[in-house]
Amino acid sequence: MSDQSDAAQPTDDDARQASSLAAERASIASQGASDYVRRVFEDTTSKARSVLGHKDRIFCCRCHVYFFSGEDVDQESVDQESEGFVLVATGSEDKTVRLWRGSLGSRKFKLLHELQAHQEECLSVEWSPDGCTLASCGADNKVVFWSIDPAQIGSVVPAITCTLRHRDHVYRAIFAPVGLAGLEEEVDGEDLVVTCCGSQILFWSTAVAAGAGGDSGQGEGDNEGKLLFSKTLDLRGKAFGGVRNPDKLVDIFDIAVAEDRVAAACSDGTVRVLKFSRVQVVEHVIGLFQSPVTCLRFMSDVNQSLVGNDLVVCCKDGGSHLVDVERSLMAEKPATRRSWWAHQESVYACTPVPGTSKLMTCSRDCAVKLWDMGLDVGEGETEEVG
Repeated sequence: MSDQSDAAQPTDDDARQASSLAAERASIASQGASDYVRRVFEDTTSKARSVLGHKDRIFCCRCHVYFFSGEDVDQESVDQESEGFVLVATGSEDKTVRLWRGSLGSRKFKLLHELQAHQEECLSVEWSPDGCTLASCGADNKVVFWSIDPAQIGSVVPAITCTLRHRDHVYRAIFAPVGLAGLEEEVDGEDLVVTCCGSQILFWSTAVAAGAGGDSGQGEGDNEGKLLFSKTLDLRGKAFGGVRNPDKLVDIFDIAVAEDRVAAACSDGTVRVLKFSRVQVVEHVIGLFQSPVTCLRFMSDVNQSLVGNDLVVCCKDGGSHLVDVERSLMAEKPATRRSWWAHQESVYACTPVPGTSKLMTCSRDCAVKLWDMGLDVGEGETEEVG
């Protein structure tokens, strides 16, 4: 695939894909899915795929929106007439993290940097709330933190500031509020990072600010975080992995945070909802789903005016579900508001688009899709745009 966003023109294959997409949309509509969730953008043409520009499968895609006044803007990084821009980070099977820049409201993205710090696949990426740090997680058992200077992102290569080492693949790292588990004293001005590795959820205190050390675009970085505590989950459903999982352990593929709780996507077809405190961990189980749960997000991440009672749950079979957490906990089984086939194969990641009611998903089927979840999730009416 080309690294240039305008490199390819539609082909006969694209026409066949469009025809197949039309048939799939008709099938979805016949099932009633279009009444509540509609696709507003789909990366299925060769031109759109070239925006992503990796050599292998893309496991994760995350975006962050920046706004600047004129005097804060590096002319090489941001158009002076623009109020802001979007940075998209992608992590891939080709072991790299790539950073892309696009203007607000545009679907065209320019490749800025290719970052190399993992010896195995990059399984996920995550932005800090202020957009000044990017975390990348790898199958090489590491989380790497990159410093981001938004005003000079076009000319300054991000540097590695911190590395967290684990005992197994790291599927996700998220930046969490220090009050999540009453850890204000332990963190003491540093960042609280929550990771999932194998069957464990781990809490770290880290210093990931720019200038903490490391090389630009590669290397290890000389700062490591402090492990505060961890929680190991046990198997509640069918073990995933066959002969590759002889000990029948559960894998945690994703985690999400809302208010005082952590939700975990598990390979045994369950979602775990956990509340942490200094003295105990309270764990609830939502399941079983029909296939391993691969990723999830609280709806409050998609629309911040909403409380964190609804959870988007995506699975290995390509299905996605909007789950009422409180009803599920009371019923001791998934209480789904809506279900739809988001992809033809496993959904690798779902991420909210900042400032909108849209949810981006990427999959093993090589498609990236954008879904309008609607402002009123209780009624389930959405509007297709773009």
